[in-house]
Amino acid sequence: MTTLKRNVNHSIPLLQNKRSVLGSLTNRPLNQINTLKQKNVHQEINNCKVLKKQKQPNLGTIQLKQSKERIRKRGKISQQTKTTKKRFRNNQKSKSNPKKEKKKFQQRKKSKKDQKVKKAKTKSHPIDPKEISKITDIHRPFSKLPEHVTEIADEITQNMRIKEKQDHIGEDFLQKQSQVNANMREILVDWLCDVHINFEFKTETLYLTAKLLDKFLLLKPVPTNRLQLVGITALLIASKYQEVNTPDIEEFVLVANGAFTLKELLKMEILMLTVLRFRVTYVSPYFFLQIYLKAAGIELISEEFHKLKFLSNYFLELTLLKSYFRKFCPSKLAASSLYLAIKTLNLNSNSNFNSIGNKNALHKSGQNSKCWSNTLTHYTKFHTEQIIDCVILISTLSNQLLNFGQSEENQTPNIKKKYSDPDFYSVAMMKIPLIKKN
Repeated sequence: MTTLKRNVNHSIPLLQNKRSVLGSLTNRPLNQINTLKQKNVHQEINNCKVLKKQKQPNLGTIQLKQSKERIRKRGKISQQTKTTKKRFRNNQKSKSNPKKEKKKFQQRKKSKKDQKVKKAKTKSHPIDPKEISKITDIHRPFSKLPEHVTEIADEITQNMRIKEKQDHIGEDFLQKQSQVNANMREILVDWLCDVHINFEFKTETLYLTAKLLDKFLLLKPVPTNRLQLVGITALLIASKYQEVNTPDIEEFVLVANGAFTLKELLKMEILMLTVLRFRVTYVSPYFFLQIYLKAAGIELISEEFHKLKFLSNYFLELTLLKSYFRKFCPSKLAASSLYLAIKTLNLNSNSNFNSIGNKNALHKSGQNSKCWSNTLTHYTKFHTEQIIDCVILISTLSNQLLNFGQSEENQTPNIKKKYSDPDFYSVAMMKIPLIKKN
């Protein structure tokens, strides 16, 4: 048997010589990796040096600005301390001289009085200060009720006067409307008055419907075929807000005689509320009229008071028809309607007894006597000269309605039909005087 001997020359090289044999495979990529790492490190070092050079001047400027601001603040504080020290010294000197203190106190009082006088002049209160003592408290007989307490009632009226200015629409609220006209709006409001009477709603709901309608027309354009739908939705929202028992929504659809469906009405209700931002509370002129009637000074049980109440309500509801009455605020509309009602009934403000105990009560007299008492000017905050423009417009409109016939072209409005009923003392059939500026 022949034995094979391993040759030492053909053996595998040792580990020390592996790199020399496999140098082409291992040593070259390792060298490349090391060189790349060294290059990246050098780049990072250079970038850091550049950033340090850029940041150093910015930090210095910021520190300088901060130091300057601190110095300025210290200077201001030092000036304030100096002024306070001077005041303290002057006060100590004045304490030693009581005569100087009295003079300064009197000067302060005079300055405060002058400021009050300037404010009063700017307000231009119509009542003389001597006659303010004659004014009576109209809320005293109703003081048991919480809303008629003098302090609370005055605050409520002041708040309402502020809100009426905020929610004022103006005469030009139909400018955005390309299809809707003032005459079309008048026809719609007259029809809504008829629906209001049939449903037997409160008077507050009618004023609220008109306000919601005008506010919606101000904010969004409406086509002619959707105007009736907008009006009935305004009445629906107002009835939900004011009335205790509202009718079903289907009844509102039946009133229109198939002009729109129930789904369309519900969609319009959502749209109106979103456009108005769910703001439904507005100041109505009817609120102010209820207060002004108490200030008129007539016995609340008498026929004269009922006639005055219905006549002033008639004039006030007529203002809802025409769009040009929107330029006046609700408080002025209420005051002007009451003034015209007092003129038509020939009432004046001479001394006479009434239920409230007011010496400036109203009773029948000639045309030359005064018809606007000091109590009315106090509670209405209007003088006759401030109201006369609105009164003239209401008187002309009411006289035009007296001449209206029963023909198809020139139909009488539903408001006149309502107040020509004997239950309302047929107030709409009375002769109304034409008022002119002096």
